[in-house]
Amino acid sequence: MSVGPRTSTDARAWARTGTELLLDAVAGLDEAAFAAPSALPDWTRGHLAAHVAANVGPGCHFVHYGLRGGKLLNQVAVFESPRALAGREDWGTPDELDAAFALTCDFVRDGLPFMWRDKWWRMFDRDPITTWVDDRIALLGDCAHPPLQCIAQGAITAVEDGWVLGEHVARNRAADGSVDWSAALAAYQAVRPEHCRRVLTTSRKWGALWHLDGLAREQRNALLRARDTYDYAFTDWLYGPTALTPEQEPDMFTPIPLSSATPVGT
Repeated sequence: MSVGPRTSTDARAWARTGTELLLDAVAGLDEAAFAAPSALPDWTRGHLAAHVAANVGPGCHFVHYGLRGGKLLNQVAVFESPRALAGREDWGTPDELDAAFALTCDFVRDGLPFMWRDKWWRMFDRDPITTWVDDRIALLGDCAHPPLQCIAQGAITAVEDGWVLGEHVARNRAADGSVDWSAALAAYQAVRPEHCRRVLTTSRKWGALWHLDGLAREQRNALLRARDTYDYAFTDWLYGPTALTPEQEPDMFTPIPLSSATPVGT
C-alpha cells in the first residue's frame, strides 16, 4: 500500500530505494555478524541476510530468505502431492517432501532437513467474487479473497482493504461525525473486488508458471531470460499506488504466450 508515490515511475523509484536500503543494511553488518555460522553448511549470517530467492522446478518451488539480520532463515517448500491429488489422507508427509525435491539443486536439498517435519498445510484459494457489500455488511481480507501465496499478496491486500474502506469512511463523514455509510461502502465495493480478482487469478497463473515441465518449462525460461532485470511492466499494477477509485486502478500487463518463445538450443 502506498499513499506517497502516485505514478508508475515514482513506484519504480520507490522499489529501487527499498532495495538500496536492504543492501545498505547488509553492508552495515559487522565482520562478526558476517562470520557467524548459520545452520546451513558453509553459509554465514551474511549469506542469509543478503540472499532472497525462489527456486522453481517441475511440480515444486522453494522460497528462502533471511530474517533478523541473518540470524534466521525462513524456508517455504511447496510441491504438488500425488497422494493429495489421489484423495489419500497421508499427503504431504516428509517422504513425499523429500521425493518431490530429490532432483533439485544442492542448496535446496541441504535446506530440507532443517524444515519442520511435523507440520504441513494444503494450499487453497477461492474463485473471485464480485459482491463484497450487502447493506451494512462488508467483506475484507481472506473472507473476500483468499489467494495462493505465489505472489505474496494475502496480508497486504487485507491491509489495503482496511485502508481503502477507512479512506472512504473519512471522505463521507459529516461535520457532526455522522457517516454516510451507503456512500462509503459503495465506493469501497466499486474498487476493491476488481483489484483482488486480479491478485487471485495472477497468483494461480504464477504458481502454474513456476511448476511447468517439458517444453513449456523451456519456453518459460527463454521468456524470463530475455527480460531486463529492471523491467517492472508485469508488476506495476501490483506494487504501484493503492487505488481508491476504479479510474485509479492501473491497466494490467499484456500477457506473452509461451508459444511465442524459442527455447535455447532449438
